[in-house]
Amino acid sequence: MEAASKIFTAYRALGLYADNVPITVRYHHRQKDNFVVSSVGRVYHNMRCSDLVITHISELHPDNIQCVSSDSTFVYTACHHDIRVCLRGKFIRLLKGHVSDVHTLMPFGAHLLSVDANNGMKIWDVKSGEVYSEMDFDPGTFHISAIAHPSSYLNKVLLGSKQGTMQLWNIKSAKLIFSFTGWEEEVTVLEQAPAIDVIAVGHASGLIVLHNIKFDETIIKLHQDWGKVTSIGFRTDGPPIMFSASTVGHIAIWDLEKQKLLNQITNAHSGPVVSVRSIPSEPLFVSSGPDNALRIWIFDLPDGSARLLKHRSGHCSPPNVIRYYDDFGEKILTGGQDSTVRMFSLLNDSLHKCLGTASENRKLAKKRKMRDLYKLGSVTAMACETSRQRDWDSAVTCHAGRSVVTTWDAHIGKLGKYRIEPELEGSSGEWNNLEALCVDISQCGNYCVMGYSSGHVLIHNIQSGQLRGSLGGEQRAHSGAV
Repeated sequence: MEAASKIFTAYRALGLYADNVPITVRYHHRQKDNFVVSSVGRVYHNMRCSDLVITHISELHPDNIQCVSSDSTFVYTACHHDIRVCLRGKFIRLLKGHVSDVHTLMPFGAHLLSVDANNGMKIWDVKSGEVYSEMDFDPGTFHISAIAHPSSYLNKVLLGSKQGTMQLWNIKSAKLIFSFTGWEEEVTVLEQAPAIDVIAVGHASGLIVLHNIKFDETIIKLHQDWGKVTSIGFRTDGPPIMFSASTVGHIAIWDLEKQKLLNQITNAHSGPVVSVRSIPSEPLFVSSGPDNALRIWIFDLPDGSARLLKHRSGHCSPPNVIRYYDDFGEKILTGGQDSTVRMFSLLNDSLHKCLGTASENRKLAKKRKMRDLYKLGSVTAMACETSRQRDWDSAVTCHAGRSVVTTWDAHIGKLGKYRIEPELEGSSGEWNNLEALCVDISQCGNYCVMGYSSGHVLIHNIQSGQLRGSLGGEQRAHSGAV
């Protein structure tokens, strides 16, 4: 049997940067740079932190990646009950032994710790690929929900549970060292603080506790008002600052010296923030979420809080319409179910643009709290023309269930000047459920032609947004929807 043609083999994916799997940050000693490893479906991206450029993409996994972790040499991924050890994106070793899906991975020197859905923990020898040790826990009394390695604690790991208790284990001897009673709430995050012996414990209720595990003493108690703590990080360049993530898209910044909230980054992501990771010895941290966004924040504001430094983002919902924008095939204009229009470059990720989100009231849409209230429906049709792109808007879109057609300035990369409503004569009740279904732009770039569910076809001038005529005169161009 002849091999299938490779003419339509997938080359690369555009606009994919993050999903609901937490990211990891690694330092490469030879390249002397930090890298972000981000899962995107069945592959992971290795991105340089300095410019967020993808340096390599992993081989294709058999299914979506469930968790990812890394050290300075390898990247570890879990897909169902198998674990893959990757070097520069290539699979070099397959670790098989779990009988259920693996949900947690943690590198531990020359070993790797993994926890599966049946509450079993295995310690792997990465070099040989063999199981070094394994332990099983009763889910009814201690269901593992978080794991951390306390700094300077040789062969020790700290486990957090859904029951709220914590346990310190020696993985070499497989012995329980100490049990912590906890705070009777589900532990969601365990994170080593810059100070030795101090662990930050995040809970499902929003409680954050800094606990000294050497003396079993609570140092600080803080509370996040937005509910579940999804991730915790610390500045490692000096100032005593902690940041925590939530399920509503906000990030809290805490001053540990004054033991109070320093600032908050509202709507850091349009959805849950699944991970925040500090970049070692720099005033930076990285955040990710299932909204397909990866953002780097820098602590350089006068009050000590952070601002957005750089980011990579794509559609948080599938795109409905894709069009080539230029004559050279180097740019793609897309409209998605999230009501946003984006431009992607086939040559360089740094040239990607977000033109904005279509909204009914542009002034109120600039206010973050009002954005979703005035957002139009998903983009259902799109047209673009570059001949007059330097003079006025060069793209138009239709939106689900709406008669309005929105213009866009694709050359500059922003929402256009006009929201074009149909101007039809006759009884007002006839057009109550009117919907714009299709649109096109003339080759000269002066006019846009719009087809409606009523059968009308209208012509508007893009420069002024004014009606210039209709096909069929006062009658409909078609008896049915266009």
